[in-house]
Amino acid sequence: MKKSFLLTTLLILTINFSCQEQESTVEPKANLKEVSAFLSEMFTNTISHTVENIKLSENKGNVELNNPDIITNYLTENYFPELSGRINFTPTTNARTSADDEHFTDAQLLFISDMDKAMANIRSAQNLQTVIDQFRSRAINNLSMSDEQKIEMLAIVEYSNSLHDYLVNGGVSEFIEILPESNGSISNGRVENGDEYEIFNCQVTEDNPSCSGGSSGCSVNWRSVWGSAVVGLAYGATTGAIAGGTAGTVVFPVVGTVTGAVSAGVVGGAIGFIEGAALGVVGNLLLTCGR
Repeated sequence: MKKSFLLTTLLILTINFSCQEQESTVEPKANLKEVSAFLSEMFTNTISHTVENIKLSENKGNVELNNPDIITNYLTENYFPELSGRINFTPTTNARTSADDEHFTDAQLLFISDMDKAMANIRSAQNLQTVIDQFRSRAINNLSMSDEQKIEMLAIVEYSNSLHDYLVNGGVSEFIEILPESNGSISNGRVENGDEYEIFNCQVTEDNPSCSGGSSGCSVNWRSVWGSAVVGLAYGATTGAIAGGTAGTVVFPVVGTVTGAVSAGVVGGAIGFIEGAALGVVGNLLLTCGR
């Protein structure tokens, strides 16, 4: 009887340990600050690569990316090689295509909703950075999410942070250069005016070497661009997660092994965020660049 009891206890402990070990595979205890740094670097490199390599094609008055696979291929080749070929992301010509929210938990949907409201109230670059810092802390310290769910929310925060940095540091000029019928006379100067990223559209001459005081300017509204980007992210995260969710686990850089659904969701979300942001930026520029 005693022997039977010991065997039963050992069996229970073995099963319990195995379950804990399995859970640790899909619920990594990650250093989320390192994850934030990784996501920020990943997105910064990807958006730079994207803008350097895409061309825009006009279709019945709408602007679309003519080769969105540039984003997918760069992310999978450089950061998530195990997902290569498994994310069949179909981009949208309308960044505001409705997203299937089944991928996100209630806690995540609340996080996204609150961040959306905060972004709608942005009035300056300083205010934007404060909001980003607040939501980064909120994601890391959220008690209602698993580590994997936190990673997805940190992705939204860091993509926003990197996009803002990109636009501030000459990104608007780079977008203007790829606009259809760009006249190539855009100054590399920038004026920050509230929540607008503004750049003057004028010729640099000996009399006006700084290209200041241009009569017509190009500007990008942050709230408008973020709105397009986050809808693209929700769509991309959902479709990406569906594509990768049945493929077991993959290695997530910095974190280790996590479920394929989360890794694919982060990659799909990045694809959607960049596409939504790019179309949002171009849409703003086409309306404001002296046309």
